[in-house]
Amino acid sequence: MKFKYIFIFILFFSLIGCTKNSKNDEESFSSQNGKSDKSENEMKKLPMNYNKLENYLGDSFIPVYSVKTNLDNDIDDEICIAYKQNNLSTVKVVIFDLFPKNTIKIKAEFKTNIFDKESFLFQFQNFFEQKDLTLLIEGKSEDKKSLLYIYRYEEGEYVLIKEFAADYSVIVNYTEVDSESGKYSKMKDIITVDNYIGVTNSNVQQKSVYKWFEDQKVFTVVETSKIVFSSNIVHSSVYASEESFLDYIKGVWYLDKYEYILKSNEQIDKLNNNNIEFVQISSKPYEIGIKNEDYLNKYPASKIFRVWNGNIPGVRIVSFGLNKNKNSRQKDIEVYLIEANRLKVIGPNKFDEKDYIRLSKPLFEYINELKEAKIKKETTQITNFLVKDFRSPEGVLISFTGNNEFNIQKDNINEKGAYKITYDKSGYLITFLFDNKNNIFKYSNYYIKLSKEKDYFSILPVKIKIDRVVVDDFREIIFYKLGESKG
Repeated sequence: MKFKYIFIFILFFSLIGCTKNSKNDEESFSSQNGKSDKSENEMKKLPMNYNKLENYLGDSFIPVYSVKTNLDNDIDDEICIAYKQNNLSTVKVVIFDLFPKNTIKIKAEFKTNIFDKESFLFQFQNFFEQKDLTLLIEGKSEDKKSLLYIYRYEEGEYVLIKEFAADYSVIVNYTEVDSESGKYSKMKDIITVDNYIGVTNSNVQQKSVYKWFEDQKVFTVVETSKIVFSSNIVHSSVYASEESFLDYIKGVWYLDKYEYILKSNEQIDKLNNNNIEFVQISSKPYEIGIKNEDYLNKYPASKIFRVWNGNIPGVRIVSFGLNKNKNSRQKDIEVYLIEANRLKVIGPNKFDEKDYIRLSKPLFEYINELKEAKIKKETTQITNFLVKDFRSPEGVLISFTGNNEFNIQKDNINEKGAYKITYDKSGYLITFLFDNKNNIFKYSNYYIKLSKEKDYFSILPVKIKIDRVVVDDFREIIFYKLGESKG
């Protein structure tokens, strides 16, 4: 009997061990096949239950992109899913027809050589003409080549028009067209940038421009040119990839006009945190924020690829807003490093082109330092100007000394004390601290203004509140200089 219990005990723990090992093996297998790499975020975006989609896309598929929208010329929506079968596979794109009760049927399937999930981009738009229906599938291959697949919807089928591949970039440029129904954008040309054939120098690239000829329904190369880049601005590794370039320039860059303001000290009183203009470049996820006047617009990067402004390389950031799964207007922003600490930003609007500078610390710290130095200098100038005797038209005589003391006389009343000069955003304040009673002046705090040319100063009585200074009487009191400096 005792032996029976021992046998059951051993069997019980053996089963636990087997279950545990089986679970570990399952986790290992799932990881190798990509199941544990599924993005929860992408799974939440799926327009249909993941398990149901497994029946069509395979067990443990990895979602890359999904959208529910109209992808043909009927009135019904379709579902588009881009996915990888596992971590080692390339991206496939499937379009499903959607029927009542969430019934689906595969309408079209596209194989690609796109490997990188982050660079994947899917668009459905008018491309060749105003009312055509074109699919654009973009991304990067395992060896980092840029890829673009163009499918045109014709007579119920998605027809592959052309597949572009380039060592560096495949760039789609658009042009704006006026029509009776309003303005619309269509493809202007497509540019590819590759290593120059027969040249081992990585600073030499070949640019090819493709135009579409509708009558022949083909893309044809209409221009080729050589791009030669030579610069000692930064190390060549900065330009190794779009990501390395953006990582180098990430941070805050200020509008270049502030460079002059910092040197000249002009207009610094007009600057504050609300009206400073800058661009802010963030990485992982990549995003560019552009601050103009009192508003900040953020453009998350849906796609990044290299572009050239003449022989200067940079990047173009394509943004579709906060959610690239939804149809939204494309915004293009190009960024170029024209000096070690100077950036040129073109876009997002048609005529936007500004230069920005990078500083070693936030601009407002420089401004505060300059403001403090300016206030200190002007406070000293006011104090030096006041070391004289002055009289008001009302017969009040006031004398200031070099050690911030004053003496006031009117008729037979004589009062004295100390004074201090402080700065408020509306000007300079003088505060009289009387030794005894204040029988001559009604107030202790005044705005003060100097007229050095005419040798007088004026004061305006104020009340100091917790959050502001308020003028209490708009009648100025003017004091004219009487004698020479008393030292």
